[in-house]
Amino acid sequence: MKPIIQEDDDDSPVTTPLGNTPSTPVSKATKLNDEQVALLCQKAYIIEDYLNQYATQLTPYGLNYIADRLTNQEVGILFRNNHFSVIFKLKGKIYALLTDVSFSNCPQTWEMLSRVDGDDVFVNDGFQPI
Repeated sequence: MKPIIQEDDDDSPVTTPLGNTPSTPVSKATKLNDEQVALLCQKAYIIEDYLNQYATQLTPYGLNYIADRLTNQEVGILFRNNHFSVIFKLKGKIYALLTDVSFSNCPQTWEMLSRVDGDDVFVNDGFQPI
């Protein structure tokens, strides 16, 4: 059942999707005019484009921020893709230690975080490309 949409100036009680009046106050929904709907859709497209462009959860700003704050040979923690990763800065490049089960039979493997499109270079424990 769809919720009842009421105008702001209506003093009747707000109805929930189940048809009963809530025990705690809630904001009344308002009808949107065509201009408001268009603006809402435009914002949704902007958000969708951002999420598609940065699906790896890395942005150029974020990479630069990390690079500016870590000193050479400093260790840090990065929360990305709902996972904590050990990161390390070496010679101006940022590396994330890969701890996924698919790397469990490999020697220490790092991902160089240099691009936001996910097309990064993997390196071994000597930081040589694999």
